[in-house]
Amino acid sequence: MERAGQTLTQGGNNRIKHALYLAADTARKTDPELAELYWRLMTVKGHHHKQALCAVANRIVNRIFSVLKRGKPYEVRDREGNGITMCEAKAIILERYTVGENARAGRRSNRIEKNS
Repeated sequence: MERAGQTLTQGGNNRIKHALYLAADTARKTDPELAELYWRLMTVKGHHHKQALCAVANRIVNRIFSVLKRGKPYEVRDREGNGITMCEAKAIILERYTVGENARAGRRSNRIEKNS
């Protein structure tokens, strides 16, 4: 996400950026913290899908750095900070952080509607 007073750059290795983008799309479906970030950006702040995924990718980069710095493996946690399984994580995401179709429809380009 862009911070106030900073311009966006397109620098960086394209393969790494693409890999992080794909990882973010998967992570938002399996990690409740990242799903909450994606959901909040899409529903509350009105961001587009790609904007929200880039924010999730940025959070993943921060987590990778933290894992490498601390030398401890990453563990998926719930809102209270307790470790949870993947099945529990997906259940939490389905229950709380699913972005509705009406939120997505408002951000679609008019080109799609004109072609239909």
